[in-house]
Formats: sequence, C-alpha cells, structure tokens
Amino acid sequence: MRRSCAASAIAALAFLSSVPEAWAQIETAPAATTPAAEASGDQSRFQAKGLPLGDFRLFPTLDVDAAYDDNVFRTSLEPVSDYFFVLSPALVLRSEWERHMFEIKANLDQYQYVRLDHESHTNFDVSADGRLDLLRGLTADATVAYDVLHLERGDPNMPIQALEPTRYSDLHAVADVEQYLGPFGLRAGATFDRIDYSATPLIGGGSFDNSFQDRNAYTAYVKADYEFSPGYAVFTQATYDNIIYDQTPDPFGFDRSSNGIRVDAGLDMQVTNLIEGNIFAGYLKQNYEAPLNSPSGVDYGATLTWFPTGLVTVRLAAQHLIEETIIQNAAAADAQLVSLNADYQFRHDIILTAGGAYANDDFSGTARIDQVITGNLSAKYLLNEYIFAKASFVHTDRSSTLTGFGYRDNTVMIGLGFQL
Repeated sequence: MRRSCAASAIAALAFLSSVPEAWAQIETAPAATTPAAEASGDQSRFQAKGLPLGDFRLFPTLDVDAAYDDNVFRTSLEPVSDYFFVLSPALVLRSEWERHMFEIKANLDQYQYVRLDHESHTNFDVSADGRLDLLRGLTADATVAYDVLHLERGDPNMPIQALEPTRYSDLHAVADVEQYLGPFGLRAGATFDRIDYSATPLIGGGSFDNSFQDRNAYTAYVKADYEFSPGYAVFTQATYDNIIYDQTPDPFGFDRSSNGIRVDAGLDMQVTNLIEGNIFAGYLKQNYEAPLNSPSGVDYGATLTWFPTGLVTVRLAAQHLIEETIIQNAAAADAQLVSLNADYQFRHDIILTAGGAYANDDFSGTARIDQVITGNLSAKYLLNEYIFAKASFVHTDRSSTLTGFGYRDNTVMIGLGFQL
C-alpha cells in the first residue's frame, strides 16, 4: 500500500518505508565513531544550518526534479511514456533542548505529468514526534502523523481500468516506553492506523468504490534485550496485531478482518568502525476467516550497515511482510524482501549510490506469485551548504505466474535540492 509514486522508488529500495511501525522499533542507535562519520567531516560545510527560532531550529528544504518514465502504466502491453516534474517542499521544526525532544514535520510532493495529466497527483504528510526523558534510563515516545498518498501504477490493489491513481489516507499514532537498567532493557508500545480510500475514477466513466478497504489496524508489542558485551545485545520481541475492516464481507464475499502474531529473537550490533544494525528470526502467523488462507511461517529481518572503508557504506535490508490485498480469493500478499545498497563518497562533495532489491509476493490462496527486481544508480553533487544537484536511474522488472501482470519500467530523474 505504501509503495506509492514512481519517483519514490529510489528510496524504497531500502524497504524501510514499508516496515510496519511495530517492527521499526527493532533498531539500534548509530555508532559513536564510524569511517563514514569520520569521512563526513569534509562534508560539514554542506550541512543545513537551519533557522534559529528560540529553543527550536527550523529546517526548510525544496527539491525540484524532472523525470522521464518509459512505462507509466506499468503494463506488459504497449508501454506509454511521459515526462513529469516533482516539486517537494518540506519543513522540519526541531527542539534544541538538553533533555526531551519535540519535532514537527511537513512534506508535500506534487507530481505533474506533461501529457498524461490524469496521472498528476499530490501527496503530503504531517507529523509530530516527541520524547520525554523521565528518569535515568526511562524514556517515553509518541508520534502522530497524517498522510495522504496514492497507489502507484502496477499496484495489485489498483483497478485495471483506473483512469488515475487511487488516493488514500493514513492516520497513524504510536506510543511506547523504554526502560534500561544496566545491561537490561525493556520496551513496550502500541500503534494505531486508520486507513481510508477514495473512489477510483475509471476509464470510460464511473468509479470503483474502495470503501470496503477502509479499516482500523491495531498493534501492540514488547521487546526485551540484554547487552552481554559492549556493542552486542540479544533481544526477543513479540507483536500482536488486529485489523478490522469497516465492511464485512467485502463485495467478493470475503471477511478480510484478521489478527496475527510475531515472535522473534535476534542480535543488535553496534560495533564501532565496522558494522551496526540488527538481525532477527522467528515465527509469524496471520489468521483470516475461512475460506481465506491463514499464512504462517518463518519470520526474519535484518538492517545492517557495513563500513568497509572511510569512503564506502554498504546497507543490507531484509524482511518478511504480510500485506493487505483485495485480489479475489487471496488472503494477503506474503512478501519476502531483500535489498543491498552501497554509497561511495567519490569526493567530499560527490556521492555515488548503486543498489538492487528483490521481492517475492505470494498471493496466498491463489496461483499468482510476483517477483520484482529493482536496480538503481544515482549521484549527488554538493555545490555548497544551500544547494545540491542530483541524478538517478531506476529499473524495475516484474514477472508473474499469471499472464499480463509482468512489466518492465525505466525512470530517469535529474534535479536540484535547496536547503537552509
């Protein structure tokens, strides 16, 4: 659902935007000193300074991009290409207190196509994030966010005869408490998401009513860890989720409400000058009402950053997801994801990036299995502390066990970024 907008495909290679909030809690703070951090010293003059506002600092940014997409509709039929522009202003207001933290973010992405005007759309998101440092080792965090997004072309939940991308909104809230006592740590929290879909205009007139996809999603989780050696901690985490649809059954006669569990154990690593991140494995199951299948199996995940030299940073991400779908007879998209990206600081003011990703989407209960391979190349040139230039190329290749659902797409983008 969050795989939205062609221009965001570059960042999506890391798959972090699609990580459920509960599992985003499995994280590690950056190491105090790494080769990448040492090398970035030469880039300090290019960092945004922000505008002081009392105890806060405001960071305004603006990205202006021009792009070409050779298969806008993500189809195996005769591809249709077009040029498009992306205007992305953003604001971040961040506290500068010694204790506690508060931050407000606002971002807008305006996509404007040259010929295919019906593909033009606007995404935006606003969020507020706060942390209270209550006692030594005890913190409380809370986030509230509201996003308005669009499904990208080729998304399995997009009507085939859609005239324009499907619009949806996500009201998201998360709160958790973390307590550390010596080498022991405990974290517990909950998330809430309210998803609402708009109707999709169809080619030839009329619209597809998506209201049966509207739902509430609740998640509760607890994580316990033990640091057995400096830079190493073992942890275990359990998560329970409950997804409740407004309309049951849906127009195809299925009750898509479900609940599920994940139980995992893993290792957090924060090895100075070498590697940081985490890796875990366990068991997951999502329970659906018959006749829908209830997918289950091995759960796993990894977010690892390796610093082989002061100029190169390598990032590995992997995860197992159960994603909502409206495909008839399919309970869910059982997704296996992995990505590998590398940044090369060619000079102190030039950063080159290359990466690839693989996704296997098994639509449980049907014969459809999609395999998606994505690769990207990009470059960023830091002109000064206020402006940078960028260029990127993204190739996507999807194959499917069902005829007509595979496609190939190439997107080239160049742009400028401005910051204060």
